[in-house]
Amino acid sequence: MYTSKRNILETVALLKAHGISRVVLSPGSRNAPLIQSFICDSFFDCISIIDERSAGYLALGLALQDHQPVVLCCTSGSALLNYAPALAEAFYQHVPLIVLSADRHAAWIDQMDGQTLPQPGIFGPLVKQTVHLPEVQDDTTRWHCNRLINEAILTCQRPGKGPVHLNIPISEPLFDFSEPTLPVVRVMEEVITTHGQCPEALVNAWNKAQKRLVLVGQHPTDSTLTSLLDTLATRFDCVILGEHLSNVDSKALIGNFDTLLAHLDTETTDHLRPDFLLTLGGHVISKRLKQWLRQQETLEHWAISSNEKVADSYQHLGQYIKAPANEVLAALAMQASHEAGHQYADHWNHLSRRLPAPTPSALPFSDLAVTGYFLYQLPTDAALLVGNSSPVRNIQYYPKPALKTVYCNRGTNGIEGSLSLATGLTLHADTHLYALLGDLSFIHDLGSLWTAQELAQNLKILLINNGGGGIFHHLNGLELSPTLLPYIAANHDRRLEHWVKAAGWDYLEASGHQSLATVLPSFTDTNRSRPIVLEVFTDPASNKAAFDVYTSTLQTTLP
Repeated sequence: MYTSKRNILETVALLKAHGISRVVLSPGSRNAPLIQSFICDSFFDCISIIDERSAGYLALGLALQDHQPVVLCCTSGSALLNYAPALAEAFYQHVPLIVLSADRHAAWIDQMDGQTLPQPGIFGPLVKQTVHLPEVQDDTTRWHCNRLINEAILTCQRPGKGPVHLNIPISEPLFDFSEPTLPVVRVMEEVITTHGQCPEALVNAWNKAQKRLVLVGQHPTDSTLTSLLDTLATRFDCVILGEHLSNVDSKALIGNFDTLLAHLDTETTDHLRPDFLLTLGGHVISKRLKQWLRQQETLEHWAISSNEKVADSYQHLGQYIKAPANEVLAALAMQASHEAGHQYADHWNHLSRRLPAPTPSALPFSDLAVTGYFLYQLPTDAALLVGNSSPVRNIQYYPKPALKTVYCNRGTNGIEGSLSLATGLTLHADTHLYALLGDLSFIHDLGSLWTAQELAQNLKILLINNGGGGIFHHLNGLELSPTLLPYIAANHDRRLEHWVKAAGWDYLEASGHQSLATVLPSFTDTNRSRPIVLEVFTDPASNKAAFDVYTSTLQTTLP
C-alpha cells in the first residue's frame, strides 16, 4: 500500500510514468512515506544506504553506468547536506540525479523543531533546478505539484544534464499507508524534432483531432508566421485565435474571442470547446479564455517555443516542442492529412462575424469610444504602443488596424516605464509610433518626458485621463469598498497639460465627441515633426455607461 500523502503519490507516479526506476534510499521517519511508496511498487529498483554522502556517490555511479536519471531520497535536516559533494560532482559531469528530500511544514522551520533547517535552495548553483512542492489540498495545488515535478524531471535530462532537487513538505500524521494504487497523472514531455520536420506524434495528434484550436500569444511581427497560419486555416479545419499583440494579420485570425465567450450562452460555448490546442508566442491577455480552457476536463495541449521553459497557462500541457514555430508549422502543413470540410472553423467564424464592434459615435464619450476613434484614425503601417490595464483590453473590442507592430509591456503587465519604452522604440526607427496610455501609466513615467522631447520626434501619445485607475471601476464587488476611489483607483482631478508643455511637447486636448473629431486628424498627421500629447478627458460613470450600451447591442446579435 502507498502513502496517503498526495504530493508523494504525484511524485512517485510521475517518476514511474517517466520511466525512472532506480532509487537510492537512506533511512528516516520523515521520508518513511516516500520509502514505503517506492518499496511497495515492483517497478522501482531500490537500494538502502545508511550514509547519505555514500548514497550520493553510489547514485552517481549508477547514473554514469546506465546513462539514466537516478533518484536519491532522504529525511529532513542535516541528512540532506551530505548529498552536496556528490551533487557538485554530478553538476560538473552533467549527470542526472533527482534528489527527494522530506521536510516539515514551513511553519516549523527555525522554530527549534527536530531535524529542521531551510532546505529549499540549499544546494544553490550546484543543481539545475530546485522546486518546493506544495502539500496537495485541492485541484490547483495538485496541478501546481504535478507541474513542478514534471519540470524538474525534464530539466535534469535536457542537454547539459545535471542534478535537480525536489523538496517535499510532509505534515503529520506520517504513517497512513492506505492508498492501494498510484493516481493517474498528467505527464509532460519534451518532443525532439529535426530541422524542417514535424514530430510524428504531433502529426498524428493533429490528424486525430476533431476540433483544433491554434492560439498565438504576444509575438513580434512576422509575415512568414501570418502566411503559415493562413495555410493551416485553408488546408485544415482549425481555428486561429490571437489578440492584437500577436501581430498576426491573417484573414483567418479571430481576435474578438474574449467578447464572444463573455456573451454567448453555455450551450454555444460548449460547442466551441476544442479537443486539441496548439500554442505559440507569449502572453495572452484574456483571463476569460484562460479560465475557459482550464475548465475543460480533457484537452490535448501541445506548445511550440524556442525557449528553454514553457508555461502551462491552461493546465493541460502535455507535449512541448523546443523549436522555431515557423519550422514546425511549415512541416505540419505539409505532413498532416488535408481536409475538405471546415465545420468547426465555420462555427467559430460565423459567431465572430455576428459580433459587431462598438460604434464610437453611438457610445457615451468614454475610454471605449475614444479608443475606437483613435484606432480607426491611425495611419497604415504605423506602430502602436499600448499601455496596460484598460487600454490594452479596450483595443480588443475593435478590429486590428493595419499596423506595422503593436507593443505592450505584457511580460509583467506593469503600468510603469511606458514613456521610456516608447522613447527607446523611436530612437532608431523611421516609423511613426503612436502610444495609447492611461493617466496613471503616464504619471508613473513623467520624468522621461524631458528625455523623449529631445530624442523621440516621431512619438505621438494619446493620453486618456479618466481621473485614476479606470479598470478598477469594472471589477465586480470592488465598487462596495470605501477605499476604491482614494486608494485603489487613486482618483485625482489633475490635468497633465502643464507637465507636457513644460517638457517642450506640443499639446492638444479633447473632452467630447466633437472636440476629439476636431483635433484627432492633426494629432495623427504623419507630417508632424514634433512629439505631441493629446490629452482626452473621460469619467468613470460614462465609461461604465458605454459598456452597458455596447452590451445591450449584443443581446440581439448573439445566441
